[in-house]
Amino acid sequence: MKTVTIKKLRIKNFKGVKDFTLEPNGQSICVFGKNASGKTTIQDAFFYLLFGKDSNDRADFQIKPVDSHGNEIHNIETEVEAVLDVDGKSVTLAKLYKEKWTRKRGSATDQMEGHTTEHFIDGVPVKKKEYDTHICALIDINAFKLVTSPFEFANLHWQARRNMLIEMCGDVSDQAVIESDVELSPLASILDGVSVDDNRAKVKAQQKKINEKLKEIPARIAENQEMVKDAQAPDQKEKDLLDKNLTDLQDRLARERNNEAISAKRIELNEVIAAIQKEQARIDTLNREGKKPILDDIDSLESERRLKVNEIASLRDGIARDEKRNTIALESIEKVRACWHDENAKKTTNNSTCPTCGQELPPDQVECATKAFNKAKAQRLEKINQEGKQLKVGIDARLEDIAVATAKIESISKDIDSIDEKLDAKRKELDGIGSAKADTLSLEQKKAGLESEIAAIKNGSGIRERDISEKIQETRDKLSLLAKAKADYDASEKARARIVDLERQEKALAAEYEALEKELFLTDRFIVRKVEMLESSINSRFKLARFKMFSEQINGGLAECCEILGPDASGNLVVPFDRALNTAARVNTGIDIINTMSEYFQFSAPIFIDGAESVNELADTASQVIGLYVSEDEKLTIKDHNDVGKKTTTM
Repeated sequence: MKTVTIKKLRIKNFKGVKDFTLEPNGQSICVFGKNASGKTTIQDAFFYLLFGKDSNDRADFQIKPVDSHGNEIHNIETEVEAVLDVDGKSVTLAKLYKEKWTRKRGSATDQMEGHTTEHFIDGVPVKKKEYDTHICALIDINAFKLVTSPFEFANLHWQARRNMLIEMCGDVSDQAVIESDVELSPLASILDGVSVDDNRAKVKAQQKKINEKLKEIPARIAENQEMVKDAQAPDQKEKDLLDKNLTDLQDRLARERNNEAISAKRIELNEVIAAIQKEQARIDTLNREGKKPILDDIDSLESERRLKVNEIASLRDGIARDEKRNTIALESIEKVRACWHDENAKKTTNNSTCPTCGQELPPDQVECATKAFNKAKAQRLEKINQEGKQLKVGIDARLEDIAVATAKIESISKDIDSIDEKLDAKRKELDGIGSAKADTLSLEQKKAGLESEIAAIKNGSGIRERDISEKIQETRDKLSLLAKAKADYDASEKARARIVDLERQEKALAAEYEALEKELFLTDRFIVRKVEMLESSINSRFKLARFKMFSEQINGGLAECCEILGPDASGNLVVPFDRALNTAARVNTGIDIINTMSEYFQFSAPIFIDGAESVNELADTASQVIGLYVSEDEKLTIKDHNDVGKKTTTM
């Protein structure tokens, strides 16, 4: 087992302690002092030195001393140094926490930018990473708090406590539990490799589904019973008789509607109507044939007139285009005329002085320059004249085209007037043709007579048809009632069969539920047995502490837990650690847990007991104990455990 003890612990400017040295030399000691005198600070300093946190696992606690107003005191250094004995070998660890001051450019004073922490191992400065690595090599970080604080294990979540205990003491296998009780033997085949918890979850899920189905069945049975109620089988003889009556009535109605006298008159009437239509068609054909030549002439004239109108529209479009072009050309001529006058007004400068040397030019050179100017001017004027003439030629040509088009429009208009006169004549001629009418008077009179005779015959037959139709409808209504009664009866028979099936399902589901209930009973018995075996195995590892691994619920089931129990006044280990155990019993129960944890982890470290004055006699432990006692001492006072009558085992 790796053993760590404190040989010496020096604290300077740490929290409320200005300078204090603790030298237990690896032995258990007691530290006395009033409240706020720094007892807890000793434990905080030790944890800070190892982990950078206080004993409550806080990294942001107030490390430096503060003044009466709660403000940090500056320009001091905080030091914590400890000499540890690790399996007989001394190791010195130290941390120096100090302010970092710098002077920025342009400033006359230094400004504090934060703090730095320096780390030392055996007096040698090292980096934080190297320091932390060395700490990990010296102590078991995962086990450290569990073996140094009597309350650390109790502060864990119950699931973490439970998992650690099972890891320490070993779980009890399902097979071992089944083999311990002969009544649990059926569970071996029921579980078949599945855990008890999974099996219970599966069974409860199955029971839930069965319950849901069982709740639905009574309502379904009631629905089907309502369908069975008052359902009667219809009389088949009555239906057969009604079917025969309906067939007879339909035959009678068909005979009435197929009256022979009416049929003969209808044939004769159809022949008369056909003769009238034939005569009318003959007259219509004669009228159409007389009008056709005239209609053809009218179509021809109208087509010719449309062509003439379209031709006039085309000529007018051309005249409009030419007039627009002439307007543009006249505007251009005015611009050309103004340009000609501007050019004609230009004169030679007759400058006889050389522009380079300023001397008078010879007369022959002056004359030559004048002739060149006049020639160029004449050429420009001629070009302008030609442009104006070309514009005038275009205008004259378009005016001639406009005159020709205007004359042609007048000629075509006269042709249209002539066509309109011919059309009027043809339409008047058409009105006098096609007035012939069909001579069907005698046929119409014969038709009217036949229709009167048919109506008279139908009047008597209609009354008989109506009576028969009413009887047919009455018979059909009776058959519909019988058909509905038959459908209701068939549905009731299906409902009876469904009720029988639902009742069978209900019995089967109830039996299945009962079988599952027996299976749950077995698993409950299994859990109770496993609880006994598991708690017995775990509790055998402790002297004062006991652990309740399962709690009974209101519904009679068992729920996993991990409740710590300690001794009552009579020494019975039944008092809940967190709810009723007094401080002394809590401390001693915690020490008992530490002893077992140290044995399991093969690691022991100093145990800090804050409020040790509440304990008359500490439980035995092989670990170094630092007892922190509230007393009337103004300053921290150190005494050996034996000097204060405390029973403890020291190293």
